[in-house]
Amino acid sequence: MFQNWRRYCQVISNFPEYGGIVNGTKAKQRPAYAQADTEDYAFIPERAVFPIELLKSVAAIRKDRGVKPIDNKVKRESFPYALSGIAFCFHCEKLSRDQVKPKLRSHLTGNQKSSGVRRYTHKPGIKCGCINRSVTCELLENEFGRLIDLLTIRDEAKD
Repeated sequence: MFQNWRRYCQVISNFPEYGGIVNGTKAKQRPAYAQADTEDYAFIPERAVFPIELLKSVAAIRKDRGVKPIDNKVKRESFPYALSGIAFCFHCEKLSRDQVKPKLRSHLTGNQKSSGVRRYTHKPGIKCGCINRSVTCELLENEFGRLIDLLTIRDEAKD
């Protein structure tokens, strides 16, 4: 039934085409709340499939019934998680090497908690033996920076 209802709504949304107007977009991409007023449509009677008065009343009813959805989703500012996708869980890595199964490795991915603390978190649903399933970005990135600073390049390799 839902598919038939959706098809019915798309047919109603196509009222400009039934009035002879050629649009460049599909009906499902034209929401009712963004629709123009009934007087703004220049129906072409020679090309119309249905009576123009019927199409105008469909347009008016569709415009009246259209409701713009309220955007109340949480929008957090984006943050570049530099080590997301290249850092792995130590325990999963160890299991992967012991059992020779590369699929057991799990990446740490960036995530921001509701408290505002940014963390690298373990893949959910995997039991690998680790107790802490996340680490703060600041701690992991500082440790990574410390390791990079410890790297030295031989003088003959610089040339």
